[in-house]
Amino acid sequence: LLITSLRGERISLSSRTLIKLTLAIPWQSLLVVLRIHWQALKLWLKKVPFYGAQQTPPPPQSLPSQGT
Repeated sequence: LLITSLRGERISLSSRTLIKLTLAIPWQSLLVVLRIHWQALKLWLKKVPFYGAQQTPPPPQSLPSQGT
């Protein structure tokens, strides 16, 4: 069972607000990507098997009937 919550202050969305927030935390996106890759590296070093997404077979197609 996982229970989460999020708190924050509501602010208006404008170009100025977006620029201000981007400059306030410029490395946040990069840090997220680095942390994901760090976890992947740790799993790879442990030789945890990787199971990629299974490809779904193409939908069945009916052949045109051969009229005699």
